[in-house]
Amino acid sequence: MSAANKQIASRWHHGWGSANQRAVDNACLAADFRAQVPGHGWVERGEYVACIASALGGYAGGTLTVDEAVAEGDAVMLRLTWRLAEPGEAAKPNDAAPSLTGFAVDRFRDGRIVEHLLVVDRLAVRRQAVSRNHESVASPARDHGIGIRRQAQRLPLRSTGRVRFLKVEDIEWVDAAHNYVRIHTLDGSTHVAREAIGELEGRLDPTRFLRIHRSTIINADCVRELELSSYGNYVAILSSGQRVSVSRSFKDRLPALLGA
Repeated sequence: MSAANKQIASRWHHGWGSANQRAVDNACLAADFRAQVPGHGWVERGEYVACIASALGGYAGGTLTVDEAVAEGDAVMLRLTWRLAEPGEAAKPNDAAPSLTGFAVDRFRDGRIVEHLLVVDRLAVRRQAVSRNHESVASPARDHGIGIRRQAQRLPLRSTGRVRFLKVEDIEWVDAAHNYVRIHTLDGSTHVAREAIGELEGRLDPTRFLRIHRSTIINADCVRELELSSYGNYVAILSSGQRVSVSRSFKDRLPALLGA
């Protein structure tokens, strides 16, 4: 069954944007199919194509390749690459054209995809947005519903007798320890502050930082990989190699933020 699911998932993804997409959809998708699309949340089957075009911009009309497909139980995880097509011709997998990377998780029921979760490299999308739009600071650039994040700010950390300032962009992840938080930075340092994790979360940019557990916050830009366990849970692997679990109650927020 796992091998068959991989074939169906690969066939459906390769059919994105093709002339026979409707036929491929009918063959691969369940009637109650739904998908979580960056910037759109959960959408029904009839909304999916339009939402993908909005979320991916020009990449939606390029060439999609499935770089890897791994089956786990009733799910298939795929690593994906989209490449822009040159005007008047289709892009090829080995083209030097701009590319966008991401991954998808397809969940199956009775041999058809019933749920699809998509995450794209939001940094790559934003770099493309900046290079194409060049909009003024007074009118923040947006790329097909994908917002340019605000400039990094300093975070004041209060301790006995002093206040330290930490650049937000240097934060990789945060975990709670009783009434304290431990802030782990990209240089390997750990800063301890007497503050509830909920209070700290309220001071962080919600378009950049994600609460993935009642005691864990991660910097979405530092997520190197998401790993699907055999139990259907996710583990986020950060730039430093740190592995942090995504709790079930928070996992629905993950693709929306990483692809936002």
